[in-house]
Amino acid sequence: MNQNQTAAQALAGKRVAVIVESQFIPQELDIYRERFQSYGATVDFVSHLWGSPKLRFYSTVEPGVVDELQWLEVGIEVDDVKPSDYAAIVAAANYTTVRLRSVASPPPGGDPHEQVRNAPHLYRGSPTQIKIRRTNSDQDDSVLPVGMGLLGRGARRPL
Repeated sequence: MNQNQTAAQALAGKRVAVIVESQFIPQELDIYRERFQSYGATVDFVSHLWGSPKLRFYSTVEPGVVDELQWLEVGIEVDDVKPSDYAAIVAAANYTTVRLRSVASPPPGGDPHEQVRNAPHLYRGSPTQIKIRRTNSDQDDSVLPVGMGLLGRGARRPL
């Protein structure tokens, strides 16, 4: 059994979340959508929606690479995503992981420094998984599998 058959079996009927932000790279999102769908997965694009039911995000523009602005409409709030509902969660390149560090205003009397210190962060648990750790929390780390080789040779991979 080759690697593509194994990936197709592992992802058939499953969901993959791709976390996006403005200034996304259109070719990267196209590869995620096409490749994961070719393995039978449903691809959901997710982001912070900041209280809106949907937001439109714009692409980066780079002469000779991305000549025209492209748009992507997203209707799934990243805070509502349950990792257990997905076979994989991918953070698209560019500004996504930086902007996801944004946190809501602290409650009245809350300490904004403590809120930032306790924000979740990602780290690599092993070559086949990424973990989400919540600092100063009793919660166990969430484990996300990494589908190595799913995107093809030369494609960018998270972490």
